[in-house]
Amino acid sequence: MTSIATLLKPSDLGSLAQQTSATGIDMHCSRQISILVRTTNFSKFLLGALLMSAGLAQAGHEISYGFEFDLTKDGQHAAILSYKYSAESRVLISREPSDFADFKGLYGESMRAPMPRGTSLQVKWKDTRTNEIFEDTVSLRNRLPKDMSEKIISLMIFGRQLYIFITSDEPHAPGTPIIGPSINKRQTTIQIYPDTPPPTKR
Repeated sequence: MTSIATLLKPSDLGSLAQQTSATGIDMHCSRQISILVRTTNFSKFLLGALLMSAGLAQAGHEISYGFEFDLTKDGQHAAILSYKYSAESRVLISREPSDFADFKGLYGESMRAPMPRGTSLQVKWKDTRTNEIFEDTVSLRNRLPKDMSEKIISLMIFGRQLYIFITSDEPHAPGTPIIGPSINKRQTTIQIYPDTPPPTKR
């Protein structure tokens, strides 16, 4: 099997950071990056994970928090074609079809790293039942908590509607409704977009 070292050299990360106008994160900080994507090229899979790490912005006020989605659960039938999470004009995390070989859509992603508080999220997706394509750009300036420390931004998609949630490390209160992805049902979660909840019948 090809080693990661032969896939990407340190100089490649530096070059990528310059091309995306972002600097690399501290490679010694603790973080989790896992990617679920339909691709037949395993080396591209690993390369994509490392490129995402290199694209995270380092300058400015940074706090550690997460970003995730799993479109294979909770009755969702969508695949993300691209997304871009930004802080003003700086792209913090992004995904494009060119990041992968034989790209058919992203079905899940989970990462945590130090980065600034974002101000916008752009997502393009496909309904896997109807093959319809949708796109939404959401201003997060007044929606994200001021303190994002140890929180998780999570996404859900139903039909033509994107839903955005914030999960904290506080335990979910017994007897209260579960909000957002079931994977976070043991933690306190709030919905920040849109103002209407997801459908109950999926």
